[in-house]
Amino acid sequence: MQRALERHREGLINVIPVIVRPADWQHTPLGELQALPKGAKPVVEWAVKDRAWLSVAEGVRRALIDALPPKLVIYSHQ
Repeated sequence: MQRALERHREGLINVIPVIVRPADWQHTPLGELQALPKGAKPVVEWAVKDRAWLSVAEGVRRALIDALPPKLVIYSHQ
């Protein structure tokens, strides 16, 4: 995980924490990152789990689109 976070800081990769269950992750090195699903609310705490996973999928797609050079973006969810 340390190497992944170093590469994230260098802008070489994106690290996206996905919070599935409640945990004290905010006080770890992952706490500085934007977590999914929306609001970093654990998936198991969503009334409709499918909506949580949809939020994760949309967040990952946004991160991928943001990481691509503009001329390579074919589809954008703006």
